[in-house]
Amino acid sequence: MFIKDDALGRVMDITMLGPRGVGKTSLLVSLYDQFQDVVGTSQLEMSVTDPATRATLQGYREDLRRFAKGIGRDSGVAATQLVRSHLFGLGTRGRPKPQMTLRFTDIPGEILNAAVADTERVMLDRALAQSSVIFLAIDSPALMERSGRYNEETNKPVHVSEFVRDALKVSGNRLVVFVPLKCEKYVAAPNGVRELSAAVRDAYQPLLQTITKAAVPCGAVLTTVQTVGSMRFSRFEPDPDHVGQFREIFRPTRIGASYAPKDNDQPVRWMLRFAVNAYKKRDKTFGEKFIDWWNDTDLTLNAAMRQFSADCKREDGFEILVNHPYLELP
Repeated sequence: MFIKDDALGRVMDITMLGPRGVGKTSLLVSLYDQFQDVVGTSQLEMSVTDPATRATLQGYREDLRRFAKGIGRDSGVAATQLVRSHLFGLGTRGRPKPQMTLRFTDIPGEILNAAVADTERVMLDRALAQSSVIFLAIDSPALMERSGRYNEETNKPVHVSEFVRDALKVSGNRLVVFVPLKCEKYVAAPNGVRELSAAVRDAYQPLLQTITKAAVPCGAVLTTVQTVGSMRFSRFEPDPDHVGQFREIFRPTRIGASYAPKDNDQPVRWMLRFAVNAYKKRDKTFGEKFIDWWNDTDLTLNAAMRQFSADCKREDGFEILVNHPYLELP
C-alpha cells in the first residue's frame, strides 16, 4: 500500500488511467485547483512538494478556466503527451513536513495503444503495479449519447479494463475509482444520475466482476465529478483535424457562466478513506511505533483524515460498487 522512499518518506501511488481526451488531466488540475476548499476546513494540510508539479498544473489550470468561460479548446485541457508524476504532501497542520506523499501518475492515453515504445509501456506497468488507487476517467458524453455509439472508440472499456486486471494480479489491497467526467448535462437531467450510473455498471461489468473476485480484496467506488461545472455537452460534430472522427462541443450553462467545479473533492475523500485505514494497519518497526506513540502522530493524522473522509457521498452519483474493509469509516 505504501512505498518507503529516502527522499519522500512514505509514498502512496495513484494512477490516472483512461484513453486520450477523456479528461484525466482536467480531473487532476481540478483537484489541485480546489485543494484549499477540499482540505481547508479540516486539520489536514495538502501541499505541492515539487516545483515541476506546481508549474505544470498552474498552466493547465489557466487552460481549464478559459474553457469554463467558453474560450479556447472545445474539450478543456490539452491531452498529456508524456508520463508525468505529480507529488503532493499530506499531513496535519503545524508539522514541519508531511506525514506521507501522494504521487499521482498521469498516463497519456496513447500509451494504452499497442504501438507505443516498450519504455513507455514499462513505465505504465510499473505505475499500475505500485498504485494503491486507480482513478479510471470516463467520458460521459461518449458513454451516454446516441446509445453509447462512441463509447468503445472513446472510453475503450474493454482495453482499459485489461490494464486494470493486470494491476490487480499484483498482491496488495487496491481501490478503483470510476470517475465519469463531463457529466454536467446528465446530473442536471431528471433520472440522469441513475441512468449514468447504470451505463457505467453495464459498460464495465466484466471489470467489476474481476474486482469482486480478486485474490486480494479490492474495492471500487463511483464518483461523478463536474470538473468545470459551467459547461455542458451540446453535440458531436465532425473533427476537421481527423477525417472520419467526431469531436465533442460544449456550451455554457448560462450567459456569464464561470468556472464552478462540483464534487471534485469526492475522489480525494474516498481515496483518503481507503488510505487512512491502510495507514493504520501498516506494518511498523518498533522504532516507528515508539515515535508515533511519543508524538501522537497516528492519533492526529487519523483523526484529521477521519474527519475529512466522513463526508464521502453515498447517493446521487456516488456509490460503492465493490465493498472493501478499507472503505469503512476509519
